[in-house]
Amino acid sequence: MNIHEEVLAAATAVGTTMLRIDGVTAAAPAAIFQDVTTGNRGTMGQADVRTLGPGPHTAILRANRVGGADGQLRLNPQHTTLLLVVLQ
Repeated sequence: MNIHEEVLAAATAVGTTMLRIDGVTAAAPAAIFQDVTTGNRGTMGQADVRTLGPGPHTAILRANRVGGADGQLRLNPQHTTLLLVVLQ
């Protein structure tokens, strides 16, 4: 999982992502990131290993800002990726 973020205003906003599989959100965030300098950009990565039963599954990567005011942190979906590897 790679999350691309950009700080729009100097702030204490924290970004967090959560992996949701089949409607169940993981207990811990997939990645947490914080920058305090305006204009900072970064890509945070995180690996997560799960065991799922056979059949179709739905995986969703959710991201949001925690704390701070709106407009302080931008999460860029163009450069954010979720890579799933299926082993049988």
